[in-house]
Amino acid sequence: MRKTLNFNGAETEFCSSAATPILFKQVFKKDLLISLSAIRNEEDKTSKNVQLLDLIKELAYIMHAEAVGGSLFNTLTYDGYIKWLMSCDTNAFDDGAFNEAIIKLWRGNSDSSSESKNAQSQPQENSIPQSTC
Repeated sequence: MRKTLNFNGAETEFCSSAATPILFKQVFKKDLLISLSAIRNEEDKTSKNVQLLDLIKELAYIMHAEAVGGSLFNTLTYDGYIKWLMSCDTNAFDDGAFNEAIIKLWRGNSDSSSESKNAQSQPQENSIPQSTC
């Protein structure tokens, strides 16, 4: 799923795909679903908010890299993440609507949907599925 969001004072592309949790784990050395579960189960509200904001920053970095591709995608490392954050305004993640949109975009991709077999198009042999990003 792809979406344009107002981020850091500009219209910015973000994309969520089946690769998002894998890329997240590769860069941040932690599982996205386990991290979300831990945040959900956190009892201390302040700690929960800080952990959620950190996760949203990390997820936004991965999803922006998926959308942009190219050089940003080739620098998907923790150091690349820090450099990306350094290019962001201090208050870039203070926007609750943006933070909620990032979570919804990821959840929208992770929600399962089913189609009837007749409605699904049959891929041709040796064809590569089109990316949603």
